[in-house]
Amino acid sequence: TTANVTVNASALELKLALEQLPNIEAVDVTLETNRANGDMTYLVTFTHDLGDLPLLQYVAPQGSLASAGNALANGFVNITEIQEGHTEVQTITTDADVGFTREVQSLGSGCASGAASGFFNVTLPGADKWVRVPFDANASLTKRTLESLSNVGHVEVTRQALSAYSGDVSGAHFMWSVTFHDPVGDA
Repeated sequence: TTANVTVNASALELKLALEQLPNIEAVDVTLETNRANGDMTYLVTFTHDLGDLPLLQYVAPQGSLASAGNALANGFVNITEIQEGHTEVQTITTDADVGFTREVQSLGSGCASGAASGFFNVTLPGADKWVRVPFDANASLTKRTLESLSNVGHVEVTRQALSAYSGDVSGAHFMWSVTFHDPVGDA
C-alpha cells in the first residue's frame, strides 16, 4: 500500500505515491475536478508496466471512519479500468554510425591471348545454385542472370570494356559493376 494520500491530493502527489509501490515502475496521473459538485477524477496511465494489470484498490487508513465500513466519511471511491493494457514489444536495430552504402562488387573476364569465348560461373553464399554468365554478356543479361539466384532480389549492373594492355583492341576484356539493392548489407 502507499503512504496515506489525502482526499484532495494533487496529480503529482498521487503519481509519487503510486511510484513508491514495488510493483509499479512509472505512471502518468492527470486530475479532472468537477467544480460544480467537487468530484475529483484521477486518470492513471501505466507507462512502463506492460500488459493487463490488476485493478488498483482503495485501502482506508487505520482508525478512519472509512475503515469502519464507509468508503469515505462523506463520499466514495470508485476505481474502474478505462482501457485494458496490452503488451507489445518492438525491437528496431540500426547502425547509424555512417550513412547507408549499398554493396558494390566487380566481376571481370578476359583472356591472355587469342579470341575469348565461353562462360564463367557465379553464385552467392546461401544461393541454391550457381549461374553461367557469358564472357561478353551485356549489363541487362548479367542483371537478369544474377537476379535468378535464390538470394538475390534486385541488382543494378553496368558493363565496361577494358584493354588488357596498351593497344589491346581485342574487345575480349570486360568489367561488370554490380550494385546490390536486395539483399542489402554485406552480400
